[in-house]
Amino acid sequence: MSDDAIIVDRGYRTWDGERGGIGTIRWAITVDALRRAFGLGRRARAKIFPWAMLALASLIALVVTGLYVAAGVVAGGLPAELLAELPSHAELFGWYSAIALVFVAAVGPGMLIPERRDGTLGLVLSRPLTVNDYLLAKALAYVLVVGSIQVVPQLVLWIGRGAVATDALAYVNEAGPVLWQVPVVAAATLLAQGTIMMVAATWINRPGIAAAAFLGVWAAIAPIMGELSGLDVPGARFLALGNVNEHSSIVGNWVFGEPQGITSMRSAGFDPWLSAVIIVVLAVAAAVMVQRRYRSLA
Repeated sequence: MSDDAIIVDRGYRTWDGERGGIGTIRWAITVDALRRAFGLGRRARAKIFPWAMLALASLIALVVTGLYVAAGVVAGGLPAELLAELPSHAELFGWYSAIALVFVAAVGPGMLIPERRDGTLGLVLSRPLTVNDYLLAKALAYVLVVGSIQVVPQLVLWIGRGAVATDALAYVNEAGPVLWQVPVVAAATLLAQGTIMMVAATWINRPGIAAAAFLGVWAAIAPIMGELSGLDVPGARFLALGNVNEHSSIVGNWVFGEPQGITSMRSAGFDPWLSAVIIVVLAVAAAVMVQRRYRSLA
């Protein structure tokens, strides 16, 4: 070694503050994904779409709830014939599923792609953070954003209907099942849409292309498989199982006790519970694929 070697004190010191642990790291990743979803810390144009979707969702919830309140005040309660004309919880889910679909396509890929695109994934996955921790934190951000769009308006409507009910106790006994039906249907919608989005955002490194792939599968390929299931060919009816954009609505109508209507699953002779099974199976398969993909990148 050279005798000219010296040690220079640059004034660095170790961190002597509170150490939050792995839970703090997971939450930091979740918060970062939420900030990306709503464009916080970015240019104004990145905030326009997500906040516009959130405003639209809130406006619909307030309008529908206002209709119930107005009907209750004018009619002195909610007669059966008037109640039938106002949107039900199941119908409201149909509207919010469409809003959530557009929202997922717009902001979903941005929750996973930036770290891979910018080459910072290896830094993010440094110890003690694991691939599972990272993916769970991202999934939590997805659930908080998209889940709130579907669950909160339903709760607002439930409370608004109860406010104008002539008998509050009778209303709670009658409409009480909504409090478990809403989370179940929301979970089915989250899994159905999130499964395709996560797979697309895992294998595609450009958010725009990932969003197009997600919408293409949901709005084009899946319905085509539903149409092909009606062909007079042996085994063609099983193609209806791939019509993923039907499954969440089928589960929703099944849980709420609403008529199923005409669907490729029903035309093929499949029961509604099978849609719930398919959603769970696809979600598990997608989770395994995404985990293996990120393990190979870590």
